[in-house]
Amino acid sequence: MKNNQTRKKEPDHLQLMGVTLSYEDLKEAVAELDYQNILNIVKWLLEAKGPPRDIIEKGLSPGLMIVGERYEKGEYFLSELIFVAEIMKDSMELLEEKFGVNNEDNWVGTAVIGTVSGDLHDIGKNVLIMLMRASGFKVIDLGIDVPVDEFVNAVKKHKPDILGMSALLSTTAPTFKRVVDSLMENKIRKDLFILVGGPTHISDCESGADGYYNDAFNGVKAALEFVENKRKR
Repeated sequence: MKNNQTRKKEPDHLQLMGVTLSYEDLKEAVAELDYQNILNIVKWLLEAKGPPRDIIEKGLSPGLMIVGERYEKGEYFLSELIFVAEIMKDSMELLEEKFGVNNEDNWVGTAVIGTVSGDLHDIGKNVLIMLMRASGFKVIDLGIDVPVDEFVNAVKKHKPDILGMSALLSTTAPTFKRVVDSLMENKIRKDLFILVGGPTHISDCESGADGYYNDAFNGVKAALEFVENKRKR
């Protein structure tokens, strides 16, 4: 969200035609990966005039965090992460169709994300993008095999809060630092949270990033914390 205006507090329980549902019901459905129930609740909340941002922040996003916790505990696996990413994609499409969730007032922030030059892997990037969108971010997907200049130009154009870079190969991971160095040379590194990820571990010092995340959920949590702190400044 790009402004600091205080939003009116909305009720956590909504009623429609004698039926009462809450954002908590949506959170629990997401945590259980109950695909059809999730879509039904999202549709119902929309019909009951639930604000899109509340549907995301009070239902979808908290549910995603539970999925992430279960993944970290070994209760869910990569297949569940891919599945929940698809669930979130379909849920966000419902929000966009009904209320135009892509309106700037509904975003918590903007993120530019891509896989670095020389690397053609996109599973991790795509999961991160799905989760970022489900958490309320406007995401610009640069795709795979993205050269340094394209990252820099995207930051200049979109002025994002978050820059995410992915690399699966040890030979491509050094590109992280080249992108960060170029951002600094162009004086556009300030107020930008840079997260990098992939199976190849690289330290923050080596990459020049603000954090390395080996799974998408921790990256999303860090991004949300950054924009929340930025909003309070």
